[in-house]
Amino acid sequence: MPTYVCLMKFTSDGIQNVKDHPKRRDDARKAAEGMGLKIKSVLLTLGPYDLTVTLEAPDDEAAAQFALASSMRGKISTLTMRAFTEAEADKLIGGLP
Repeated sequence: MPTYVCLMKFTSDGIQNVKDHPKRRDDARKAAEGMGLKIKSVLLTLGPYDLTVTLEAPDDEAAAQFALASSMRGKISTLTMRAFTEAEADKLIGGLP
């Protein structure tokens, strides 16, 4: 399955209720699985983003639905990027003219 990286920021409501983050993270994992995705990692990060999530999804549409569903809860905002593994990148580069 393709890999995606989601950069997330807590909303004001999300940071005010940050103590609920472990439960929200577990709920997000279950929701992702129900959508056919697999969350590989959730990292609390320093800098402009509060969380970095790595997930596998069957396609761009499924990843976009997960990002939208996550943001709808009002605790985070997301920026989602398609990521290529080393093997995928090597294949892409190897196919260059």
